Amino acid sequence: MPLDTDTVRLERRGADQPGWRVLAGPADEPMVLGFVEPIYSLATGRRSAGWRAINRHLIALPGKPCRNRTDALVRLVDYHQRNPRT
Repeated sequence: MPLDTDTVRLERRGADQPGWRVLAGPADEPMVLGFVEPIYSLATGRRSAGWRAINRHLIALPGKPCRNRTDALVRLVDYHQRNPRT
């Protein structure tokens, strides 16, 4: 099924999970495209400057970290449009 980019939206994840869930489709039956979340330093536990896009199977998309949440969202939507079955 083709993705209607006009229906793509972000929904905050729970308090115990950082980042945002990326949804698309009608409000009553949304499809989860994946997640965008900030990157944290393993050494300090603080946020670094980047964001990562994660597909719905919880696999981080390849490539350098994104500069901001919007770039991560665009990467995730582009990935989904190129790989609709994953």
